[in-house]
Amino acid sequence: MESASLLNCTFEVIVGTYEDFVLGYVFSNESKELVQSFATRSHQGSVRCVSCTSTLAASGGSDEVIQLYNMVTRKEAGTIMQHEGTISHLQFTPEQSHLISCSEDGSIALYRVGSWQLEKVWASAHKGSGVTSIGIHPSSKMALSLGQNKTLRTWNLIKGRPAYTVNLSNLGKQMDSVIWSTRGSYFAVSSDNKIYVFDVTLAGIKMTIECTSRITCMSFLNDTVICFGENGGFMICHSVQEESELWRIKVADSRVKCLSCVSEKWIVTGNSDGQIIVWEVSETESQPVQVAASNIGTRLICMSIRTPVKIENN
Repeated sequence: MESASLLNCTFEVIVGTYEDFVLGYVFSNESKELVQSFATRSHQGSVRCVSCTSTLAASGGSDEVIQLYNMVTRKEAGTIMQHEGTISHLQFTPEQSHLISCSEDGSIALYRVGSWQLEKVWASAHKGSGVTSIGIHPSSKMALSLGQNKTLRTWNLIKGRPAYTVNLSNLGKQMDSVIWSTRGSYFAVSSDNKIYVFDVTLAGIKMTIECTSRITCMSFLNDTVICFGENGGFMICHSVQEESELWRIKVADSRVKCLSCVSEKWIVTGNSDGQIIVWEVSETESQPVQVAASNIGTRLICMSIRTPVKIENN
């Protein structure tokens, strides 16, 4: 793993690309710069998903392999070969004790961080159809999964078993992604050009957001504000409580492929043409302001944010 170290880092952006690379870029609020921190080509196919903790990163690819990285030593930390299909989603639990993976082979697997022991596998999580997305509740006690069979399943992570299943076939042709709000009051499901925001208390849909083009990525800025990107190159923000649009920004002429919110103060976007942009959210500005950008020179697919970052000089 090629690497570079930086002090005074605010957070690190980890991306996966079509060209098999996992790349890291460190953002410093002091310098307002994005600087490449490492690069590795440990997959034999496109990198479809990445996830991070404060000390670890994991990437999953079309080669059916999960690669693990120690982000303190900047070395590869192991390989998991559990699935027999493209790895569609990876996510560490919020308390960083476990890693969950899902695959086009229809299975969901749970591993213990450190030993990487396989603690649970649901071989046919969505009745044999591929699993497209996993969303873990902030409490780490439950998770939601989306299947290509247009169902949403709830998983009790304490007992290690499914709780209930909801058929979403009436909402769209396919369900693309599921995420939780920061406190777990809401969760959002994207389907083509729509986002459905569910209220946990009401056990139903709170609001529906419809765009003119396909939704490509989404992230909650806080518990009641959701941001998302779409094929037309716009980054858009909505208030769940007010059920209204707060702002929209034309990011690029290409697709906004990835979007991640960081501690309510930053938003990071990645375009399909390879540009990463850091936006600062300010109480004095009506919409975020671009503060840093870098073109990685390759087509990115996925993104995760590692924070806080503590990197020592070699």
